[in-house]
Amino acid sequence: MLKLPMPENITRNSENKIQNPISGLDKMVRFADMNPSLISTEEINEFITKAKQESSQFREKFENSLENKLYKNDPELNQWFENPENNQLISKFTKDAIILVEKMSASGLPGHDRRHVACDVISDLNCLQEESITDFNQAAMIGALYHDVGRWSEIKLWGQQLGGVLGVDHPKISFMFIKEIFKKYPDVPQKLQDQVLYSILVHQEGGGQGNFFAEFVQRGDREQLVGSEGIARFFAFDCGLDDRSIKTKVNNERRLVLPLPGKPEDTDLMHHIEFYMRNLYPLTGNNGPQKAKELKIISGTFLYLSSTDEIRDQIFYPEIYRDQNNGSLPEGLKFKTPISEEIWQQIKKGPSEDIRQHIEEIKKNNSNYSLISRIISSKGFSVVSRELENIEKNINEFKDNTPESDRLKDGLAYEVVMMLNQENNYRQTLNKIKETYPQDSIPSQMASLASRIIL
Repeated sequence: MLKLPMPENITRNSENKIQNPISGLDKMVRFADMNPSLISTEEINEFITKAKQESSQFREKFENSLENKLYKNDPELNQWFENPENNQLISKFTKDAIILVEKMSASGLPGHDRRHVACDVISDLNCLQEESITDFNQAAMIGALYHDVGRWSEIKLWGQQLGGVLGVDHPKISFMFIKEIFKKYPDVPQKLQDQVLYSILVHQEGGGQGNFFAEFVQRGDREQLVGSEGIARFFAFDCGLDDRSIKTKVNNERRLVLPLPGKPEDTDLMHHIEFYMRNLYPLTGNNGPQKAKELKIISGTFLYLSSTDEIRDQIFYPEIYRDQNNGSLPEGLKFKTPISEEIWQQIKKGPSEDIRQHIEEIKKNNSNYSLISRIISSKGFSVVSRELENIEKNINEFKDNTPESDRLKDGLAYEVVMMLNQENNYRQTLNKIKETYPQDSIPSQMASLASRIIL
């Protein structure tokens, strides 16, 4: 029997066990609902093995179909979707999916908590508006809601949440959960089910094979890796739980090469933030490129404000070199994709005068620790004691009234301002969705969920 893949230095939490085999939606919900009693490692192995096998078989069959790859327009599905009885059916399905996600996400740790659910949903609701989607493609929101269900099960399986390159199996677990929900709704067309299932399976990957549902779900997830929301998540998870250092070490190798997230060399928080700023995959939709540019500017400005001159030279070496060498780039760059000249100029220019004034006001009565605490305790975030202890330990490495500490405070105060601005944007998006779509529609239900979590 295939053994449960145990990442190095991770042991299974023996208290997190349940009694019955993990099959059928009811038992899977009990498994995810943190009601521990007893389940054998063999039964968990069987579940993981089954998830891998079924998802692999499904994916191979799905991707062999050109129709699936290019799927977006389907008169037959639109006709089904517009039927009032079917509309009620998909509305009831959405309600059930939301109830299950709210139940399971309550156990989510920082980084993949209820706030992440809400922010993914809001990002994709924005995309719905941008693309003026009113047909069956609204159902792509189900994948956006459900893609990280497997993350919450990691706590059951390994006793902790996995990140970076270790957490690679959670899409397969998410696939199994949503598949069980669909069994309760056999009248939902199989080809619509398949689109949702595929979007969940590939949400971590670089491309969606031209499939709208997949690229739609990927966009919402990627937007949480850059900009103010990404910075907050990285402080919460990557510093708070994974104990990455806030204080950036001088390392000439980092001028040219960035480590992959989750690898042993990935030890500095600022370079972790830099990696995602530089290597953000394209965002789907007409406004995707503009949105990516805005988010990269926020991440870059945060890094620029937070860093001493020496560390700025390390983080932004390709751009500084380009400035000094008539547009040419240094050799040997690896995972350090140069940012565009337009974005670089915006980063160097810095925040507007209004934002600078707001930054100075916020800095007056706050320490670096209190600023980070404010960032990671925004509504919807999970906060755990280990997270706060690691952050406090990291902050204590900075001496007060030094350039390092003062620059970090500039960056943190900027992040607080950007989070406040983002909250206003969230509120506008959710209000607009509720005005645009019927009350029990998929978008309206998702907007209500996000409002409950984040506003």
